[in-house]
Amino acid sequence: MTAPGNTSSLLHVGTVTNETSLNYVANSYIYPEDPNTMVVTTRGTGGGKPAAWKIPGFRGTRHASVTIFDISDGAQPKIKAQWDAPSRVEGQDRHGDTLVVTNITHGILYTFDPDNVSSGPVGTCDLSVNGALHVRLYPHGPTRRLFALVTSGFATRFALPGAARALIAVDVTDKGNPFEVAKTMDGVPWSPEGIFVHQGRAYVGGVNDKKLSSYDLSKLIDAKPCMQRLQTVTNPAYKQCVAQNSDPRNDTEPYMYAALWSRPGGLGIFNVGASDGVVVEVGRLVDPALSMTNRVVLFRDRTMALLPLEAHPGGIALVDTSDTTRPQLVHSVEFTEKNDTCYCACTHGDYVYAFAAHGCAMHVFQLAPRP
Repeated sequence: MTAPGNTSSLLHVGTVTNETSLNYVANSYIYPEDPNTMVVTTRGTGGGKPAAWKIPGFRGTRHASVTIFDISDGAQPKIKAQWDAPSRVEGQDRHGDTLVVTNITHGILYTFDPDNVSSGPVGTCDLSVNGALHVRLYPHGPTRRLFALVTSGFATRFALPGAARALIAVDVTDKGNPFEVAKTMDGVPWSPEGIFVHQGRAYVGGVNDKKLSSYDLSKLIDAKPCMQRLQTVTNPAYKQCVAQNSDPRNDTEPYMYAALWSRPGGLGIFNVGASDGVVVEVGRLVDPALSMTNRVVLFRDRTMALLPLEAHPGGIALVDTSDTTRPQLVHSVEFTEKNDTCYCACTHGDYVYAFAAHGCAMHVFQLAPRP
């Protein structure tokens, strides 16, 4: 993989390559519990061919992993711990001392001790669907129970009869004994992907749909747990609507920032403050330079957004979000390798980490001072 050149906004300072730890990186996060580490999940070889994953005998699951990078020296990330997964992993989230990861091809939710990932999962939940794409943790404050919300993604069937699109809730309060408690198909987009959680409500978009649906999570603690659909909105621009990672401990900000994956693509900003689950779009940026945007990262007190670009060639873009009604493109950078793509990125201080999926590479940039 040839490193991108320098730009006026992003200075390329190095590249880390590793066929095992960075083989088709699909998700990366830096959690507030440990801001000097970055958690990376990878699909491994063949990670870009979901249509082939269910074919008997299809090979290409080598080098899937959950890897922890030490980023205390922002310019030189180093591997701190790694678990070699049996097959593709992608979705991840952390709350306190619980880290959860989804197995994208087999419908499994893993729970980990974040300080001891290399020892492997401390708990496993086999879901009632044969695929699991994204996961978001939802702590129910009054009861101190912790739920993992999982989207079925590229699943092709349920263990029970039914179409393979679902939002699933797993109780992970005891991370050594996670168990599925509820599932809904009502209004769930086809190939459901990103999940955003705000004040007891979940918002879900889909890979192969143009819908965005909201759900009430308050009844997950009932004797018969359930998730009730509140609203569904449909818009051609909302294809593969993937929201930024949500932190329930900072749950007062009423805005959801979501990637718009279409061609052209970009960023949608939604007000999700209404208790009845009504979603109101307040701002949208669509640009050919932002085609196939994925996994929004907010930084600088939410005044800037980093957008990974999954189009070929992949790259990253900076967007000014200081005015939620008028997000503006600041700069975009393409990878010079035309056949590569970027699913995710992270920011740490003045450093940006952007992942080239096929090239098994992490590009390290330094943000130039804002004018």
